[in-house]
Amino acid sequence: MSVIRVLCRMRERLMPRRHSRASCRSSSSHGGDTTMNHATIEELSFAKLMAVISIFFVICWVPQLMTIILAQLEGSISPVPRMVYRIADIFIAMNFTIDP
Repeated sequence: MSVIRVLCRMRERLMPRRHSRASCRSSSSHGGDTTMNHATIEELSFAKLMAVISIFFVICWVPQLMTIILAQLEGSISPVPRMVYRIADIFIAMNFTIDP
């Protein structure tokens, strides 16, 4: 989420705001101020893509991080089945496959 926020701030500083036809029509038909910034369809699509990638990243890396903690505690608790480590590795492989 912080990546999305930083990209939006960078874009606002570097480039003037574009308006999609739909946002221009909606602001002019409502008699509102046309200087109001609206997000374009492309910007919304990009924000959704970044959110989905961020969610998949967290989902795929949490099992690996948990197995690291379990491996550190393995001497003091009952042994962790090898299948737990295998599942964490599969999630990491999925992350590298899904992440563009």
